[in-house]
Amino acid sequence: MFAAAVSDFRPKERSSRKLKKSAGAEGLACIEMVENPDVLATVAAGKRPGQFVVGFAAETEDVVRNARKKLAAKGADMVVANQVGAGLGFGADGEQAFLVTAGGTVELPFLAKRELAAKILDAACDNFKVC
Repeated sequence: MFAAAVSDFRPKERSSRKLKKSAGAEGLACIEMVENPDVLATVAAGKRPGQFVVGFAAETEDVVRNARKKLAAKGADMVVANQVGAGLGFGADGEQAFLVTAGGTVELPFLAKRELAAKILDAACDNFKVC
């Protein structure tokens, strides 16, 4: 499992110095971006027997539908999806999440983050018949 998402994009060119707004907007107005490698898809594609790959999806809408698409597109074994925005997600004391696998979707109640982590681990163990 990964603890946090890697940014989808990064600046194409690295600057050797900090780009300061006081130096004028031309350096900051247009920063060309390129796509980062897809960590989840790469890990899932290289999965060995005995490995269970869990991905995460922070969504602003259509949480389960988007998680199911991600599950199929990336080749993960499970996607843990949650709603973000409007006080939900990042920085909150807990989460309400969905555990999405090829076999179905489990909706979890609002849980403290430590409790949610335990539920995710339990689900991975149950689905993979390990632990």
